[in-house]
Amino acid sequence: SIVAYIYLILTLGLSLVLRRVEKSLRRSPRG
Repeated sequence: SIVAYIYLILTLGLSLVLRRVEKSLRRSPRG
């Protein structure tokens, strides 16, 4: 179904974004 396809894309996108955020945080941590 279209909803399942969109959900899959969202999950993949979020995973990629989280990886980028982790890299940025490791480079310049603010905590």
